[in-house]
Amino acid sequence: MTVIECKRGCEACDEEYHCTKCNLGYWLRKYSSKVSLCEKCPTGCLECSSPTQCSSCSKGYYLDNGMCYRLLLLL
Repeated sequence: MTVIECKRGCEACDEEYHCTKCNLGYWLRKYSSKVSLCEKCPTGCLECSSPTQCSSCSKGYYLDNGMCYRLLLLL
């Protein structure tokens, strides 16, 4: 049995360059029918489906219209 090592950010793959599921903080980018890789979500974005569509934010950030923005503390 051959063990396949997935690329960075990939939780599950059926070939080295064909990821089927990404780790938290990454989104799946399909380059072709044979190449799908995981790309890092933007800064502050905990979960995303593309570089411009966050669904949840890291601590200290808030979600507005699909993007995460840093919370500012006014004293």
